[in-house]
Amino acid sequence: MKVNKNILHVETIDLDNERAGGVESLIRDLIDYDPTNSGLIGVRFQIKEPKVREASSFEDLKTGKVDWASIARLRDERGVIPDSLRLAWGLVRNRKHLNAHSTYIVHRVEIGLIMRTLGLKYILFLHNDSQGLLGENSESRWKKIKLLFRVIRRFSIKGAKSVFVFNPREFENARLLAENVYQISSWFDDQIFKPDSRKIEHEKADLKIAWVGRFESQKNPAFAIEIADTLKKKGVQFHMCLVGKGTLIEKLKDILGEKELTANVSIVGDADRKKVAKIMKESDCLLMTSFSEGSPIVAVEGGAVGLPCVTSSEADPDLWIVDGVNGFRVPNFNLEVFCESLIKSKELDKNRIIEIATNRSKAKLVPNLYKLLLEN
Repeated sequence: MKVNKNILHVETIDLDNERAGGVESLIRDLIDYDPTNSGLIGVRFQIKEPKVREASSFEDLKTGKVDWASIARLRDERGVIPDSLRLAWGLVRNRKHLNAHSTYIVHRVEIGLIMRTLGLKYILFLHNDSQGLLGENSESRWKKIKLLFRVIRRFSIKGAKSVFVFNPREFENARLLAENVYQISSWFDDQIFKPDSRKIEHEKADLKIAWVGRFESQKNPAFAIEIADTLKKKGVQFHMCLVGKGTLIEKLKDILGEKELTANVSIVGDADRKKVAKIMKESDCLLMTSFSEGSPIVAVEGGAVGLPCVTSSEADPDLWIVDGVNGFRVPNFNLEVFCESLIKSKELDKNRIIEIATNRSKAKLVPNLYKLLLEN
């Protein structure tokens, strides 16, 4: 059966389990905004038959049913074959089912390559900073074949109806290749991330720190543990909560044991947005230690609940953080400055932080973005 939605997102996504994260959150929010016009085509975890199927319930969205089609088999772990290749092959194999009148929104340059090759109309979203994606601290396989990535990226950008770019540096590069290139920002869901007048007690620690991200080298979670170790040696009473999942989780647990930090640092594991919001509301500050980011959603989500953010300069490409106002930007991964900034962040005005975050809400940004999508 042909998929007949006007706008179809093409991405790897688990329909049964909503997870916190930039790409997945964006897709869900855009479909949530207009479910009658939008749909999803991609992959689902642990499906039995990798083929196009008819409409199924998208239960995670309050709006009800959304058409989707599953075209590839995906495992909930890092396998030998990358998810993007599984998705690309699923598109090629099921190309007869793809409606030529639909517009496909793709979130990977390699999928843009497939769409252009198949002669389908597509809009390209660029979430990452390609320089960071190809850097030595990236977990992406593309860093081993940089030239091929750059060729595919160029081909994909030039063939798109329009390109929406989150990262400022990536935007400047993309606009040299195509005309319809727009810079956009990540947003927070104002129905989930909203201030709570009640202060929920979490621990008896004086300083409650939240860290949210993938347990992968690019996010640099090991450095968060170094910060925790330094705080402990300084005699600071604190508790750090690490939220996420990834290939480094067992290694991180070992490090916590070796440094005798299990009483100070807890690993929550994977979480949906509601759980992340709850943890943030229970915390005093947000810690970001990434080597690179696209347009980090977690920083604005924290700001929405009044959480100051202490971040590496590399993790704040949007220049979202204003030192001493809604957090602190720390250059050169300086341990001492990170620790000092975390302690000082408790003194910042939470109402001012919430006020700054208001302009990055889903309610304000998604309607404008959706209007641009329909125009293109």
